[in-house]
Amino acid sequence: MISSLVNSFLVTEEQLMDTTGYTRRADLVRHLNSEGVQFRRGQGGCVYTTVDAISFYLRSLNNQLEPTFS
Repeated sequence: MISSLVNSFLVTEEQLMDTTGYTRRADLVRHLNSEGVQFRRGQGGCVYTTVDAISFYLRSLNNQLEPTFS
């Protein structure tokens, strides 16, 4: 049960590659770094992140796009 709960909050390297279109780990890492998405590496160097890290990134993008009225 705990394992499935943790997995619902983690975004795997495979999911990241499917979403971004990158097929090589090095390219994926470069992309995540350039966009400021926090991630970690697991055993063997596999990349993973959390739903919260991606949500934080997307909210920051949204804040940049909102017009400022002064």
